[in-house]
Amino acid sequence: MRDDVQGAGLAASLRRDRVRLLLGLIGVAIAAVIVRELGEGSSFPVAVLLVPVMGTALIAGGAATAIVGSVAVLVGAIEAWQGLFDTADMRLRFGALVVGSLLAVALAFLRARRDEQLAQREVALALAEQQQAAQEIVTAMLDRLPTLTEAADIPTVAAATCRIARDLFGSDSASYWQVDGDDCVLLARESSDDAVPVGARLPRSAFEQTAPATTTSRTGWVDRTGLARFTQAQPVLQRSGTSVGTSTPLRIAGEVVAYIGLGWSDERALPDAAYLSALDRFADQVAIAKTVVRRRLAQQEAQNLGRRLQAGLLPVRLPDGGSVVVRSEYRPGTRHLLLGGDFLDVVHDDADTMSFLVGDVSGHGPEQAALGAMLRSAWVGAASLPSTSLEEWVRVLDYVVRERRPSEDLFVTAVAGRLDVESRTLHYVLLGHPPPILLTPTVEALPTGDPPLGVLPEALATVRSIELPERWSLLLLTDGFYEGRSEPTSPERVGFDSFVSLLAERADDPLSEEAYLRRLADDMEQRHGGALDDDAAALLLTPRQGPALDG
Repeated sequence: MRDDVQGAGLAASLRRDRVRLLLGLIGVAIAAVIVRELGEGSSFPVAVLLVPVMGTALIAGGAATAIVGSVAVLVGAIEAWQGLFDTADMRLRFGALVVGSLLAVALAFLRARRDEQLAQREVALALAEQQQAAQEIVTAMLDRLPTLTEAADIPTVAAATCRIARDLFGSDSASYWQVDGDDCVLLARESSDDAVPVGARLPRSAFEQTAPATTTSRTGWVDRTGLARFTQAQPVLQRSGTSVGTSTPLRIAGEVVAYIGLGWSDERALPDAAYLSALDRFADQVAIAKTVVRRRLAQQEAQNLGRRLQAGLLPVRLPDGGSVVVRSEYRPGTRHLLLGGDFLDVVHDDADTMSFLVGDVSGHGPEQAALGAMLRSAWVGAASLPSTSLEEWVRVLDYVVRERRPSEDLFVTAVAGRLDVESRTLHYVLLGHPPPILLTPTVEALPTGDPPLGVLPEALATVRSIELPERWSLLLLTDGFYEGRSEPTSPERVGFDSFVSLLAERADDPLSEEAYLRRLADDMEQRHGGALDDDAAALLLTPRQGPALDG
């Protein structure tokens, strides 16, 4: 392979010096004529042939000198053979011709090698300068990346891209063209004039026709003076006063989503490879920033959606009037990082009676949250009518579940009831939900009830009534409160029965304090070793004359 490379180098040298080679051969021919016509009997004939050899060595060198020198020696040998080689003097002069030609060839090759090394050094120096300039651009680029990734939206990314690109690459203008179907829309522009307004359109083919400037770069080079086949882009270049420019595709997941354009008003040579490579890398960084901003916007939209759905699950403010003090607590779970469907609400019928609801939609996600919000709203409407019974509440909730649930296997657990403080009477229905917990000087879970909503063809509604003791509080919750781990490193769950026992151990905690439920939730999260897996909602109802477990 080395011989092939050297052979290719000699061939290239001969092509480059073919005119000088021809002149050297002509010089040999002229010298041979002089030797034949004028040199017979003189002292100089063969030495004349050194003149074109030395001349070729001076102006061409290398392979051309070797050829000319070989021809000169051959001609000298022929002349000597024809009668001039019979004396020692002629042999000496012919030997001098041979030696002189060899020295000329050797010196020519040395000079060519030196020139080649100097050229290589100049190229290496130029490349180093280009690389240094490109590295400075990349360093400045990386320093400004936060400006792109912290942008509020995609148009802001486009505007920041134009500002940074114009500053980094020293162009007169910079533009960001967003791909929109078969067209490209000017999303942002940075220049001394606004001849091309934001919102202008170009066919996408105008950018696709711009061939890459080099085989190692994606960036295309556009010269307005040679735009015979780029007629779609030429009017825009003319209106913006651009003579030459670049066009760099911006790709996300392999798809071109935009083009970054740079423009110069005066003539400009094709940029070096390092410059174009830096522009390619800048486009890649813009693509990354655009992806980051899009994901952040998607996350913000999901969070906003979650807040809107969550607002439908919980009342804006629980009414705390009449003879009952109402406390509530809600802890979002981390399971699947999706919304749950826990919901609760209360309605005061009058000063001494109130209605309550706590429910839980099976599964997690926006559809479950939306169904929970609809159930809460439907129940508020039914409970606000004093003539409706608990059985009618169940029929309303069951209708909403069956008509609005996204799948047949979804069900809803709930506990709902009416509380009469004056008569100390509780009426409630329990639909597959954790039973109410009565807090008196002891802790007691009330009897369980019927299956969840959406399980049987028709919902059962067994209304249970109990007489409350003189001192009482009522705790209603979802199963997320007690389904956490009993210890951070334990696979065992707390469970409902153990949770009731834990409440009994906390009998000295004053229920009148607003932070009672918050401390209870904190305790369960501490046992679990962090945020609970499932959503947890709780409602604490306490008569205003004093909590059951005080003192």
